[in-house]
Amino acid sequence: MTNLIIADKIAIGANQASAVYVGSTKVWPPFKPTDLSGCAVWLDAATITGVANGGSLSSWTNKGNVSSPGAAIFDGSAPTLRTNALNTIMPCVRTVSPSRIRFTATQVDVDYTFAYVARKWSAVVGRIFSSNWSIAGNPNTLYGFWGDRFDCAHVEAWLTPDVVVTATTAWKLYSGDASSSTVPRMFTNGTLLMSGSAPIAKGFGSNLLLGGWSNDALEIPDGEYAEVVQYNRKLTDVERQKVEQYLRIKWNM
Repeated sequence: MTNLIIADKIAIGANQASAVYVGSTKVWPPFKPTDLSGCAVWLDAATITGVANGGSLSSWTNKGNVSSPGAAIFDGSAPTLRTNALNTIMPCVRTVSPSRIRFTATQVDVDYTFAYVARKWSAVVGRIFSSNWSIAGNPNTLYGFWGDRFDCAHVEAWLTPDVVVTATTAWKLYSGDASSSTVPRMFTNGTLLMSGSAPIAKGFGSNLLLGGWSNDALEIPDGEYAEVVQYNRKLTDVERQKVEQYLRIKWNM
């Protein structure tokens, strides 16, 4: 298949095209997370402008397409931008404990799909991607990193197989999903890693923590985030794979 990955515009003579197809398949513009409905959180370090390498962020625009999804809140010190963090050319947003990024009105609870590219850049233990345990109902949801481990997930209970893998500073592409009628699952680079034994009753409770697990300064790691996407519904497997492929190609995972 022919793919046009990078092009600002395409025109035939003086007529500018809005899309390009090969047969019935759209090949340009390329896929983006908001092509799918229910994108509540979309943070992309590659779209940050006006901040120098090592400079502090005053905000990080949430590009999700859910109405009133809530803005990112910075706690502790402001995160910073690293302009050449991933594969020597791609940027990321760095947090240093007790700095963290959180949301309080994502409209994401039990039904969800997520995907993110991130890493821990120091030995400080903590959670990279989790719910806020302090909210009503006390959901205890985490995916990817916990303590000094990675490749793990807890959604009311540990997903299985729960094999202890000591975290390194490697970049990871994690994704996962759940709903009120299907078991939670976690994938690494698109491959199923573990799953739950039953559907869940508690999810994210409209909150998301990038670093930590409560309103208190608990389990906050030193983290680096390239891109984070979260939907307020369980995507189909084909849709989820589109998001994973988008992240894999973009960040050269």
